[in-house]
Amino acid sequence: MITLQKKLSAALLTALVAATLAAPRPASADTASTAAIAGLAGIIVGSLLFDSSRNQYYYVNGGNRRYVNDYQARQWYQRRDPQYYNQHRGQWSNHQQFQANWSHSHHYQN
Repeated sequence: MITLQKKLSAALLTALVAATLAAPRPASADTASTAAIAGLAGIIVGSLLFDSSRNQYYYVNGGNRRYVNDYQARQWYQRRDPQYYNQHRGQWSNHQQFQANWSHSHHYQN
């Protein structure tokens, strides 16, 4: 009886160890990969520009203009500088003036 219990215990222990080692685990985050991901987000939407001929905001990605809708543009500005956006959102309807004031305030040379 004791031998059977030892064999079962050993088998159970082996199964548990195997299951623990074989279980999928999330990848470890390191500083380099985190910085790379954050950098890619900055490249995709580095700054918004305003196209007065289309009356629409856009960003440049790979040399191509990627247009965004009004809601996406508002969200972008709000995330970038919530305090500035909240103080100046009344000026939003004049997109060109809002863009010029934003660029001047944030020292962009667009």
